[in-house]
Amino acid sequence: MDASYHINRDGQSFGPYALHDLQEFYKGGRLLDADLVWAEHLTEWTSLGHLPERVAAPAANETLAEPAAIAPPPPPPRAFSPAPVVVSAPPRHAAEQRGNAEPASASTDKTLAVMVHVLSIFFSWVGPLVIYLIKKGDADTFAADNAREALNFQITICILYLVCAVLAFVLIGFFLLWIVMLSNLICCIIAAVKASNGVVYKYPLTLRLVR
Repeated sequence: MDASYHINRDGQSFGPYALHDLQEFYKGGRLLDADLVWAEHLTEWTSLGHLPERVAAPAANETLAEPAAIAPPPPPPRAFSPAPVVVSAPPRHAAEQRGNAEPASASTDKTLAVMVHVLSIFFSWVGPLVIYLIKKGDADTFAADNAREALNFQITICILYLVCAVLAFVLIGFFLLWIVMLSNLICCIIAAVKASNGVVYKYPLTLRLVR
């Protein structure tokens, strides 16, 4: 069985070819002595000029010697192609896996902040004052800030009640009293809604005596 030959020129491989093909290529000038040749009986890539076989056409009375059986070398090296690296996403923090759950202390402060403004409707400054005294020393000042705003507003409302009482002697005080009471109710409701959303509501036209 004729050996199969592979040609390597400038890093590109061609073949396989039979020996008589190489002879034709060599005579036609398509192969050079510097070209590399590999076959199963060769241990490595060999230049054409050092090939044991005669590439030139043999004489009429000359036959080519049968090459000795040699274990085939490993195939020619190919360009290294690294396997893709799959990077898995890092595990999420336990808090993220549970969702953005609100801390219990923050939820309690938000509840107290809403209660401050609701109590102001029924108990005037008493409710805000009690909660302000309880929460003013805490690290989380949300409930204390709401209580302080509600307390200052209720103090302002009480002052307006006194003004309305004085003006009641000229009848206009009764009309102003209803306006003050309605304004107090509306502002307290707005403040309670804002507090439930985590916002400290700034009451309008308020004397901020408590700081």
